Amino acid sequence: MNRMSFYNEYLSTLSARSDKEAIGFDIKYTHFDENPNLMRSVAEAGGSAIHLVRENVLETFVSSQVMEHRLSTGAIDKSQVHGRSVPPPVKVELDVAELVSHLRNRQQRIADIQFAIESYFPSWVYLPYEGLFQSIGSTTQLSTDGRRKIEQTVSVPIQGIPQTELAKQIEGGTFEVVSNYDEVSETLRDTEFAHLAK
Repeated sequence: MNRMSFYNEYLSTLSARSDKEAIGFDIKYTHFDENPNLMRSVAEAGGSAIHLVRENVLETFVSSQVMEHRLSTGAIDKSQVHGRSVPPPVKVELDVAELVSHLRNRQQRIADIQFAIESYFPSWVYLPYEGLFQSIGSTTQLSTDGRRKIEQTVSVPIQGIPQTELAKQIEGGTFEVVSNYDEVSETLRDTEFAHLAK
């Protein structure tokens, strides 16, 4: 039995559970590249889709560059990509010649995934990552608006207040991390991404 068959069997088992429970899967864009039929299989098992999107494509790109730098220099290993502590700060230099093209490709990828979700799922919500969490004291928890949208989509109330102990992996703003930020800002000035460079 191949991996996709095991996955389909797992989905079928879960879909037979109580309608008072909701089973969630954290599926990354790269998973769709590895398994082209994955979205169809998930949709056929029933359920709803929550498209959690980082709309600030510049911050997303910078974050990926920081992680790649930390991995390549041995500052962290793959098990520490997301953790409770913040690794030592780093500076990265962005290739401005490829930057706009990369940001446009990322925006297109988001649109393609959203189109596929709308094609396969009768119930879905587009949920921007920005503003999804709120800090209350020393804890970070799901925002009231985010919780409401998720509950409306999956039709199951969330028990308790979901919190996270994971630390923000990049402290400060993008301008503090990117060593050639002035060049980046100038490159984006006359593009549709000008508002992302502050």
